[in-house]
Amino acid sequence: MREISLSPFNRKETTEFIAEALHCCEERLNTLAATLYRKTYGNPFFLGQMLKSVHDENLIIFNIHKGCWEWEMEKIQRLQMPDDVVEPLLYRLKKLPPKTVDILKLASCIGSTFDITTLATACEKTEAEISSLLRPAIAEGLVLEAFDRNKTRADDGSAAGVYEFLHHSDSAIFVARHR
Repeated sequence: MREISLSPFNRKETTEFIAEALHCCEERLNTLAATLYRKTYGNPFFLGQMLKSVHDENLIIFNIHKGCWEWEMEKIQRLQMPDDVVEPLLYRLKKLPPKTVDILKLASCIGSTFDITTLATACEKTEAEISSLLRPAIAEGLVLEAFDRNKTRADDGSAAGVYEFLHHSDSAIFVARHR
């Protein structure tokens, strides 16, 4: 695993990030990118969370008939961005099943990175049960799978290796998988 700390994006990088995420040309994104840049101060983690939030609120939707993303700019401009990362994370945690939250609490005691074997032992559950309980947190983008190159996926589809919380400290951390 390798940690890459990202500094805030500038306005152009913010536009490029959004263009890549929405698969559309930068010219079409000028107002949206400017708004999201102002609201997130170019913080890559906040920007990703903001995009996910506006999508979850159906303020950005994919128009299947036109084959492109559309957004409600006025409503996005009125959105209030929290001052810190805690609020969006709490919102996502509240959406998780209670058993998943319990597993995450124990995992956080292990550290920002934890392996499934240690967590399974601490929870007195099988690795397959832990993997199943972690799926909603992975789907919400709270936990990343960072596979140990010495292990493989089990036959039941459970992950073998390590997981990492998406966000720890004040900077966005991305985990690159190397084989």
